[in-house]
Amino acid sequence: MRPAATELRSRVRDVGAYLSRRVWTAFAFWLGSAVAAALVVVWFAVGADGWRSGSDLPALVDAGLLTLGAGSAAWLALRIRRWLSGPGLSEALEESLELRAGELRGALELGDGVGPHCSPSLAEMASRRMVAALEDRSRDELVGKLGSRVRLWAKRGIVCAGFVVGLLCALTIYEPVRTAAAWAPLTNPISMLRDPELEPVTIEPGDFEVERGASLSVVVSAPGRTGALEVFWQEEGDIARSAVLIPDSDGRAEHRFSEIAAPIRYRARASDGSESESYLIVPVDPLFVNQVSIAIDYPPHTGLEAEEVAADVGELVVPAGTRFSFDGRGSRAFGRAELVDSGGSTAVELSIDGAGLSGTWRPSATGTYSWALTDESGTDAALTPPPLTITLLPDQPPQVDIPVPGRDTVVSPDLRQLLVIDAADDYGLDRLELIAYRVTALGERTEPVVTAVSAEGLRAARAQPVLDLRSWSLMPNDTVRYRARVVDRSPAAQIAESREYVLVMPGSAEIHRTAEEMIAEAGEDLGELAEKAAAEARKNRNAARRSEADTGEFDDREALRQSLEDQERIADEIEALREDLVDLEELIGETGSGDPELDAELEELQDFLRELMRSGDLQQRMDEVAETLSAEDVSSAAEELESLAEEQEALRERLMETVERFRRAAVDQDFRATREEAAELARLQEALADAMREGDRPEARAEQQAELAGRATDLEARLERLAESLAEIEEERAGERVRGAGEALESAQERMDAAERAARKSETEEAAAQAEKAREELEELVRELSGAQEEMADMSGARVQEALTVAADDALALARRQSDLRQEMIGAGPDRIAGMRVNEAGVLEGVDNLARNLQFASQGTILPGTGVWEQLGLAIDAIRRTLVTMEVRRGGAQQPQVAAEGAVNELNQFALVAQLLAKQLGESGSSSQEMADQLEDLAQRQGEMMNQAAELMPLELGEEAMAQQMRKMAQGQEAISDDLGELADAPSASEALGDLDRLSEEAAQIAEMLARADRLTAEVSRRQERLFHRLLDAGRSLEREEYSEERESEEPEEYERGTVNPLSADQMGLARFPGPSADELSALPPALRALVLGYFERLNRGGGGEPDR
Repeated sequence: MRPAATELRSRVRDVGAYLSRRVWTAFAFWLGSAVAAALVVVWFAVGADGWRSGSDLPALVDAGLLTLGAGSAAWLALRIRRWLSGPGLSEALEESLELRAGELRGALELGDGVGPHCSPSLAEMASRRMVAALEDRSRDELVGKLGSRVRLWAKRGIVCAGFVVGLLCALTIYEPVRTAAAWAPLTNPISMLRDPELEPVTIEPGDFEVERGASLSVVVSAPGRTGALEVFWQEEGDIARSAVLIPDSDGRAEHRFSEIAAPIRYRARASDGSESESYLIVPVDPLFVNQVSIAIDYPPHTGLEAEEVAADVGELVVPAGTRFSFDGRGSRAFGRAELVDSGGSTAVELSIDGAGLSGTWRPSATGTYSWALTDESGTDAALTPPPLTITLLPDQPPQVDIPVPGRDTVVSPDLRQLLVIDAADDYGLDRLELIAYRVTALGERTEPVVTAVSAEGLRAARAQPVLDLRSWSLMPNDTVRYRARVVDRSPAAQIAESREYVLVMPGSAEIHRTAEEMIAEAGEDLGELAEKAAAEARKNRNAARRSEADTGEFDDREALRQSLEDQERIADEIEALREDLVDLEELIGETGSGDPELDAELEELQDFLRELMRSGDLQQRMDEVAETLSAEDVSSAAEELESLAEEQEALRERLMETVERFRRAAVDQDFRATREEAAELARLQEALADAMREGDRPEARAEQQAELAGRATDLEARLERLAESLAEIEEERAGERVRGAGEALESAQERMDAAERAARKSETEEAAAQAEKAREELEELVRELSGAQEEMADMSGARVQEALTVAADDALALARRQSDLRQEMIGAGPDRIAGMRVNEAGVLEGVDNLARNLQFASQGTILPGTGVWEQLGLAIDAIRRTLVTMEVRRGGAQQPQVAAEGAVNELNQFALVAQLLAKQLGESGSSSQEMADQLEDLAQRQGEMMNQAAELMPLELGEEAMAQQMRKMAQGQEAISDDLGELADAPSASEALGDLDRLSEEAAQIAEMLARADRLTAEVSRRQERLFHRLLDAGRSLEREEYSEERESEEPEEYERGTVNPLSADQMGLARFPGPSADELSALPPALRALVLGYFERLNRGGGGEPDR
C-alpha cells in the first residue's frame, strides 16, 4: 500500500477507534443505569422480609442481568464493527469535512488497490488530498454529527446512572438491613438455591395448670409452613380428638379448650409432618385463703394484754408501735403473700412455706391494706380476707390540772392548802409530782420541794394532797408557787405540767383583818349552833312525849340515836371552830404579826369553846345515851331524852353568852386591825414622802400616791364601820374617839390628793411637803386609835376587877347557903330532901346570875388564865348533880349531902380563884412571865421590821430615800439589840431558850449591815428571819405548859442527810377511784351531788374494795 493511502487509513481508523470508545463509554453508563434500576426494582419487589430461602429468583435476576449486559455488549460490538467497516464512518467524515459524497470512501478504496482501469498516481494524489483535509482537525471535529449524538447519549447515560445510584444510596441509608437482605443474595445466588431449615413446631403454653372449669387457649406456631396445622388431644377418661387449624401469614393458629375438668394431653402437627412435643394441661382447684389469724402485741407501756383476731376483723384501732403477727394457710401452695397499701406499694412481705404463710409487721402509718395472695402459677387467690383497715393512735402526752383551788389564792390560817390534782393519760401514768417553792417578799427563790407519788397502772388519777406550809417559815408578803407534773409510762416518758399557781402570804395588816373576820364568822357560827341546840331540845322533848305514849322500842332507840348524832355534830362543829382559832394563833405567831393582847384574846376564846362541852352535864348525858343505846332495854328512853333536852337548852344559853363574847372580841380585833392598817399606811406615806423629796420619777410617785390615797379611802370606810360596832357594844366613848380620828384621816386624804397633783405637775418640793403633812396626819390617826383602844381596855379592866370582887363575895354567900342546906339534909328523909329541891334550885339560879354578871362585866377584857371560868363551870356542875340526887335516890347512888358538900367546896374554890384574879389584874405577873411577854414583844417588833421591808419593795424608792429608810430600820434593829441586852441581865434570862447576849449581838450586827447597805439584801433578810424565829423560841421556852426548864441552847452540829422517801398514794391523797369532774357535778342538783361525793369518798376510803351497797 502506498504511503498516503496508509496514512489515510490510519487516520480514519484512529477516528473510528475514538468514536468507538465514546460509544462504549455511553454504553457503560446506560448498562450501569439498567443494573441499578434492576436493584431498585428488586428492593421494592422483595419487601422487608427479603428473599425466601431456596428461592431461584436471585439466580434468575443475576442471569437476566448478565444476559442483558452480554447481549447488549455483543450487539453493540457487532454494530460498531459493521459501522466502522462500512460506509458509515466515511460518510460521517465526509459530512464533517464537507466533502463530496463518496470522495473519502473512494480514496480509501483506491488506496486498498488500483484496478486495471485506474491510475496509481491519481489514487495517490487522492489519498494525499484526503490526508491534507484531515490535517489539523481534532477528532471531535472529524466525527461531526455522529460524535455529537454519541456525546449526547453519553451525557444522558451519566444523568440516568447518577439518578439511579443516588436512589440506591438513599434506600441503603433509609433501611440498610432491608437493603442488605434484598441485594446480598444477588451476590451469591447459589446459596439461595438451597432449601431453608424450618423452625420446629411449637404449641404454647406447654405444661400448664388451670383453674378447674376454666377455659384455656393454646397457640400453635409453625414458621415457614403454609399448609394447614392440626392439633391432637386426649382428655383423661375420653377418646383422642383432633382439630385442623388454618394458620395466618406467620404460621400461627389458635385452639381453645373449654371448661377443662380433667387433665388433657395435647400436641400439634404441621403440613410437612413435623410435630411439637406433647404437653399436659392439669386442672386445679382455685386458691382459697380463709384461715388467717392476727396476733396483736401492744406496746408494753399501754398495759394492754395481747389478743388474737381473725383477718376478717375489718378495722383495727391500735396504739402506735403495735406489732402484728400473721399466721395462715391456703388451700394450696402460695407463690406470693403480701399486704399492699392503697398506693399499690408493698407494706409487708410475708414468709411462705408451701400452703402456709407467716410474718410480723409493725405498721408505721394509718391506712387500708389489701391482701396480695397468689399461687405458684401467679394466679390470684379466689378467696382472700377483706382489706385490713388500721388506724394508729399516737401516744398522746399526759394531761394534768389542779381544779382545786384552780386559781391563785391566799394562804389559809392553818398554813395548809388542800389541792385536787387531776391527771390522765391515754395508756397509763407513771408518777405524779407536786412541785412547790417559796419566793420571799424580796424576790429570793428557794429550792423547789418535789413530792412524788407513784401512779403506775392508772389511766386517770385524782390526788388530794395537802400542801403543808407550817414548816416553811413563811413571812408576810411571801408567796408559794406550785404546779403539778405528771409523767406517763411511754418509753419516751412524756411529761406534762399544769399551770403554776400562787399562794400569797398576806401582809401583817391583812392577817389582822383575817383574824377579825374569822372571829366574827365564828361568832355567827356559834349563833347558828345555839339555834340548832334549841331546835334539838324541842325535838328531844317531843320525842320524850312520844316515848311516854309507848310508840315502840324501835322508835325510842331511833330517837335516841338521832339525838346523839345531832349532839355529836354540834360538838364537832364547836371543836372545828376552836381548831380554826388555834391555826390562826399559830399563823400570827409564826409571821410576827401578832401582839400580846391578840394572843391572849385568842387563847381566851379557845378556852371558851373548850369549856362549852365540858361544862354542865351535857357530855355526861351524851355518854348515858350512848350506854342506853348499847343496852337491850331502852325503857328509860323518855327520861334520857328529857334530860338531854334540858342540857341542850343549857348549852344554848352558854352558846348565846359565848356569841356575845365573840362579838366583842371581833370588835377588839377590828380595832387592832384598823390601827395596824393605819400604821402601815403611815409608814408607806413616810417612805413615799422621802422618795418625793428626792425628786426622781415624779409620774411614778404620783401613781403611788394615788394608790395610797385609795387605801386611805378604804381605811375611812373601816373607821366608820368600827365606830358603829363600838356603839353596838355600848363603847360610846371609844366610838367618839374613833370618829375624831376620822377627821385626821380626812385631812391626810386632802394632803395626799394635793401631793399627787403636785407630783403630776413635777412640783417636787410641794409634793414632798404635802406628802410629809399627810404622814403627820396619819401618825396622829395612829396615836388617836391607840389611845382610844387603851382607854377602852383600862375601863373594861376596872369593871372586871370590880365584878370579880363582887363575884367572889356572892360565891362565898352562896357557899354558906349551900352548907346550910347540907346540914338540913343530914338525917332528913327522902320526902323532906325532895322538898328542899326548891332551895337548891335557888342556889343554882344565884350561881347562874353570878356567871351572867361576870360574863357581861368581863366583855372586852382579857382575863389572865382560864381558871375562873373553869372553876365556875365546876361549881355549876356540882350544884346540878346535887339537884339530881335530891330528886331520885337509888341503891348505891350518891347521897345528896355528899353532892352538896362537893358543891360547897367548888363554890369556895371559885371565890378564891376570883379573888386571886382580881388581885392579879391590879398587879404585874411573875418575872418569867414578864420576860416571856417582853421576848414575844421583841419578836413582834422584829417581825414588823421584816414586814416594813417587804412593804417598801413595791415603791421602788430611789437611792437617797431607800438609804434613809435603811437608816431607820437600822435604828429599829439597834433598839431591839439594846432591849435584848437589858433582858440578858435579868435574873430569869437563864430560863429562856438560847443565849440572849448572843441574840443581842446578832441584832447589833444586822443593824450595822443595814446602816452600811443602800438596799435590803437577801443575806440581811435571811438573818432577820433567823433572829425572829430564835426570839419566838426563846419566848415560848418560858411558857410552863409547853417547855421544860431543862432545855438548853446548842450549836448545830454536822448531820447526815437521810433519804426522803416519796409519799405513798394514801399519804398523797391519791384517789383510786376519781370522782366526776367539776362540770359533771355542777350539772347535778345539790342533794344528788352530795350523795355522789359521799359515795366516792366511801369507795376510796374502803381501799378500793367493792362499794357499799
